[in-house]
Amino acid sequence: MYIGEMAPAHIRGRLVSLNQFAVIFGMLVVYFVNWGGIASGHSLEWLNDIGWRYMFLSEAIPALLFLGLLFTVPETPRYLVLKKQDEKAMSILSKIYETTMAKATMFEIKESFDKNKSNATLFSFGKKLLS
Repeated sequence: MYIGEMAPAHIRGRLVSLNQFAVIFGMLVVYFVNWGGIASGHSLEWLNDIGWRYMFLSEAIPALLFLGLLFTVPETPRYLVLKKQDEKAMSILSKIYETTMAKATMFEIKESFDKNKSNATLFSFGKKLLS
């Protein structure tokens, strides 16, 4: 979802597909690491008693690394505009796009929020019914 929101439209599909490929390829690599590096040459008892812990650890290390790196990922410009942090949003857009395209994208984001505000009264009747 993050890639879908942050990526420029002309490469968005490719990046989302590459992300899915990376996830599946990572699972395949861990499978072969577990099968060839940990499981081969050991008894079934060892695998059931101790080996599964090594297999779990071989999968947990990249997952923890990914979790740690997630804290370095910036917020999306749409979220920052929603939280009234336009300067930060423009800074991030400037890293993704050239200056004119960044300004146009910022304008589109703000315009989409303005349109949503005008449509908010259309669906607000449900709150009265549920109260």
